[in-house]
Amino acid sequence: MRRQFVFLLAMAWIFAGAAAHAAAIGGTGGPNIRCNYDLTNVSGKEVFDVEIVLKGVVGMTPGSFYNVFFGGNDPSQTLTTDGNTSLHWENPSNPILNNTQIHVGYTPVGTHDCPILAIYWTDENHKRVSSKYIGVAYNHYSGTQQNISNTSPYVIDVTNVRMACQAAALPLDALNATNDYLSHAMVTVADHATLAPGQTWTFPVDTKCHNCYCVTNFNTTGQGSDAIFSPWVQEYVE
Repeated sequence: MRRQFVFLLAMAWIFAGAAAHAAAIGGTGGPNIRCNYDLTNVSGKEVFDVEIVLKGVVGMTPGSFYNVFFGGNDPSQTLTTDGNTSLHWENPSNPILNNTQIHVGYTPVGTHDCPILAIYWTDENHKRVSSKYIGVAYNHYSGTQQNISNTSPYVIDVTNVRMACQAAALPLDALNATNDYLSHAMVTVADHATLAPGQTWTFPVDTKCHNCYCVTNFNTTGQGSDAIFSPWVQEYVE
């Protein structure tokens, strides 16, 4: 089901060699979880907004949101009927056309990771578009291994798992594919896995760093999915 590529020496080099540069572009020290998502509309039609559902009651650091395409607006925050947290970015002007990529991010409080359950495109009336689905995956790095779980109700493919670790936390708006530092620092740690609903892919990754910040990125796709999902998740490693 999978092929694994673990580059321990390369990751150690990234941690040692990039620390000074990371300090220049990063934030202050201390545990800090930051969650960013690239989403490419492949539904074949235009959509308008995006809604992210997180497991349980998840607090947010005030003013700690980031987005590309939604005019810099913060999302609305509500609890769903089943007790989960919904973040809904509403589009101020233009629709999200097919093959257009958008980007949203947030800084949660009271959690050690980004507990994503689902993502929905929404229409011009801000209602969920339910004709298909977005195959999302939830990841968590323990310091010795990476766990990626399929939280969607359909089979998904997870590809090109990459990581970069640095001494200083990167700011929320730096966690994306346009960051030159990350584009050079990210190292492939695993290639591909096909995950059934609820299935978790676990593989060893030991960066040999402590009190550092590790960023994980990968892509998920699925037959019939409305989007290519690509998270950029920063986690603190003790």
